[in-house]
Amino acid sequence: MGIKWACRHLFTPHYSNNHRARLLHSSSVLGYLALFVIVQFFLNFVHSINPNILGYATDVSVIELLTETNNQRVEHGLAPLELNEKLSKAAHAKAEHMFANNYWAHTAPDGSTPWVFILGEDYEYLVAGENLAKNFDHSTGVVDAWMNSPSHRENLLKNDYSDIGFAIVDGVLQNEETTLVVQMFGTEKGAKISQIDVSVAGASQVSEASPEVLVNEASSVKKRPLFDLFSVQRRVSLVMLAFLIMVLLIDGYFVFRHRTVRIAGRNWAHVIFLISALLIVYFARSGAII
Repeated sequence: MGIKWACRHLFTPHYSNNHRARLLHSSSVLGYLALFVIVQFFLNFVHSINPNILGYATDVSVIELLTETNNQRVEHGLAPLELNEKLSKAAHAKAEHMFANNYWAHTAPDGSTPWVFILGEDYEYLVAGENLAKNFDHSTGVVDAWMNSPSHRENLLKNDYSDIGFAIVDGVLQNEETTLVVQMFGTEKGAKISQIDVSVAGASQVSEASPEVLVNEASSVKKRPLFDLFSVQRRVSLVMLAFLIMVLLIDGYFVFRHRTVRIAGRNWAHVIFLISALLIVYFARSGAII
């Protein structure tokens, strides 16, 4: 028994494997599931003891968020926004409040609205707004997600705003390591605006609140782990799904070629299902907005 026989036994229907590739037997499939669970457990374990090696890597910065936001506004014939320190501090305070009180919403469980944080930084606004995002890999992805949401897009392209602030803050939210991005918009009293309005992303409000901004350099420059946990987990899933699809295709080819009749086993149905799962995993993104 050489390599050729072993490959035939593992990958193709043969008398030695009851005319079904050995890699597709129930015991083998259970082995794949066990291996998948073990690998996921190992990755999470490494992440828990050393997140600098295997962690959640994000390449989101205030400068890029500001640039992408203003690019969108200019493309739509609007004036670019000025980065405002007060709004950035308010955004940072909102992010810290979300972590401290474990919520993912514009309004806190204690009733605090985005405007509370803006006014807390002595930013007296005529109009204000807020967009929230979490766990995006890149700044472009954050702004694209906001632009693809009607309410967030309206907030981002509102002509009444003159200032903007951002905050990028890491923490644990609802038992998950999270990178929050808070975007706050506003126009201070005394500034000329075409209309007084409120929108939360959206959240916005007139005369009682303002949007969110990114604060201080500590939140704009982030240390990246050596490997991104989400990317590694996704690649492991893709490799395992691709392997199963390959084995099913090889087995199905030989069944068709030799006209083998099998009572059980629908290779093509399994292939379609696994390809669908593979596409879902491939296009999966970790980010969310509100």
